[in-house]
Amino acid sequence: MKTLLIADTHGKNPSNFIRQMIDKKIEQVVFLGDYDTPKILKRSKEIELRKKIIVGNHEFHYVYGVELRGNLMESSSNSYVSLWDENPLEKKFILDAILGKITYAGLTLEEEIEDGSKIAYCHGGIVSKNSSRTEIVESIWQRAKCPEDIEINFKKMKEKNYSILFRGHDHEHFTIFLNGLSSLIGKSIENKIKLLNGNRYIVSVGSFYYGDYAIFDSKSREIEYRNRGDD
Repeated sequence: MKTLLIADTHGKNPSNFIRQMIDKKIEQVVFLGDYDTPKILKRSKEIELRKKIIVGNHEFHYVYGVELRGNLMESSSNSYVSLWDENPLEKKFILDAILGKITYAGLTLEEEIEDGSKIAYCHGGIVSKNSSRTEIVESIWQRAKCPEDIEINFKKMKEKNYSILFRGHDHEHFTIFLNGLSSLIGKSIENKIKLLNGNRYIVSVGSFYYGDYAIFDSKSREIEYRNRGDD
């Protein structure tokens, strides 16, 4: 199965782009969180394709009444929390996803691919080394910035028998961590790599806001990094 991986749209509507990708035999789309607005979440839900929807740290906080700001946020919006309050259906969807009430949406989702191995999808991480806040909040904020952050997630992957973990959150170019070692795969080096069975990988797919996306072929285990500016 060919899966389109999109992370961190931050208010950019991916709908038209995804419809174009269907013609390229994409069979599934996975949204890795941080939609920012209920409108973008709604558009993502309406895509007529097999899909998975991951909750990002932004919408997680908005539906619980915590305001966030950043350089990708719409300056014209006075309150993102109010925006979600004004869209109760989308707010309920996120709350239900957090509580595990929706089969195709959640904080972490997993699936089994053709060779019998298990892969998972999350926004930041599946576990965090920090304990200053609840583990759920820390895990969705988890960065892949230092060896300790990476290793604790590889350890949890081993416990859960995950072969590959796909994630977003960091907004950086396509990065693969192999059994604790990292290598940057970018357009200046190569844009396709085979994820060998028997290894464990953490794959950061970049940010759709900046044009990044990835395509994973679960049958061949090849992942391709692309940018819409290159298409």
